Amino acid sequence: MNGHRRISVLAAGAALVLTTAGAASAFAATPERYSWTNHVDFPAIECPGFDAWGEWDISHDLTVYLDSAGNAIGDLERVTYVGRFYNPDTQVSVADRGSKRFLDTFAPDGSYASTIFTAVRIDKYVGEAGRVVLGAQDAFGDQPFLRSAGRDGFTDANIAALCAALSQ
Repeated sequence: MNGHRRISVLAAGAALVLTTAGAASAFAATPERYSWTNHVDFPAIECPGFDAWGEWDISHDLTVYLDSAGNAIGDLERVTYVGRFYNPDTQVSVADRGSKRFLDTFAPDGSYASTIFTAVRIDKYVGEAGRVVLGAQDAFGDQPFLRSAGRDGFTDANIAALCAALSQ
């Protein structure tokens, strides 16, 4: 390929990239981002003889996706937490940490159209991991559609083990 033809092919390719980038920005606005943290401390689990409390520092990162008119069309929220379950009488505690992720799409009226929720909890007694998919309707059009997979750490046996550890 001669030099002039190569330059025109490169220029045409660059123009296509710039045009495509411009067109893409016409279809969506820049996402909005929000971040915040909070601390919670509250009765979390009923144990024989006492209520186990949960105390966590929670960090949130929320990205809201917008269409070209500025309407929210979906969001992604990432939540991480670090803390503990504890016996308020003895201060015996069990470390607890994890993350949650919510990926939502919105219907034109702003209601939730679907959500994909994933979670991981790292804890000696009630550790868990899973994924839940919620849709607006099932095949019959009248009930939320739900699929889930994973490991539920809050079984009766796991809670009993956590309570036993906190009662010492």
